[in-house]
Amino acid sequence: PADRPTLMAEAHAAGIPMFLAANTRASALSGSALSAQSVTISEVFSGVLVANSADQKTLTRLGLAPDLSAVSGPLCDTAMPPPCKSQDFAKLSKTLGGRPVWLAAEVTAAEIPILEAAQRRTIRAAHRLLLIIVPRDPAEGLAIAGSLETHGWRTALRSAGGQPDENVQVYIVDTDEGMGLWYRASPITYLGGSFDPDIEISDPYAPATMGSSVLHGPEINGAVARIQRLQAAKASKLIAAPDDLGDAVFQLLSPDQAALLAHAAWAITSEGAPAIEALVTMISRVLDGEAPR
Repeated sequence: PADRPTLMAEAHAAGIPMFLAANTRASALSGSALSAQSVTISEVFSGVLVANSADQKTLTRLGLAPDLSAVSGPLCDTAMPPPCKSQDFAKLSKTLGGRPVWLAAEVTAAEIPILEAAQRRTIRAAHRLLLIIVPRDPAEGLAIAGSLETHGWRTALRSAGGQPDENVQVYIVDTDEGMGLWYRASPITYLGGSFDPDIEISDPYAPATMGSSVLHGPEINGAVARIQRLQAAKASKLIAAPDDLGDAVFQLLSPDQAALLAHAAWAITSEGAPAIEALVTMISRVLDGEAPR
């Protein structure tokens, strides 16, 4: 923002500690913003994190005291895993008994034919396959179950106390309890709404942080930047057309194929974690009256 130099100068004058985590090239910090206020980097910032040693040397030449900077790696978009109670996961794992599972996360009723066709395609080769559906609107759970049962599927509703035992082929989680448990239990996650341009899909980093491989259609409203990062790293799988979903699920039932996506996604979602940890440590040290590093 244009007023950032003024903001920094006023914060400095008020004695408010400021820290810099440099995502851009350090040389971009050189002149205008700081020189316009007649202050140096060392005067303004209590500590600076840089991505690499070359940037650290650049900042030293710009006047930053060596003991005020630390190399932390890149500070980039990252995510925390959604909460999941270990006792809930243990109970669910016992019920599942090692059967293959895939998840359709935050889907609409309009997507049920797509999911039904994909499950029918895949279950031929994996007869114990369980599809877990989390509706975007929990109130649609009963209607979704009815639609699937009309096509011969054995379903259970979580809101009615149903459990995903061996008799159930489609388990419908029509309760508002968060996604952490289902992402952790499912090695494959399809992001609901990703074939509809009018819907914002759920956060693709959430299943990725739980080790679940991410499948999605071409419509990625609400998560464009994160999907693009996953795609660039070959950490998610784009399904070009609804009819291709079943083949994609079938391919990822192979543990080695799912692991390739999951490992790449984990690397992307956790890439910035060391820098965040280093920044928190630096701030804590300075607030405790110690040197930044």
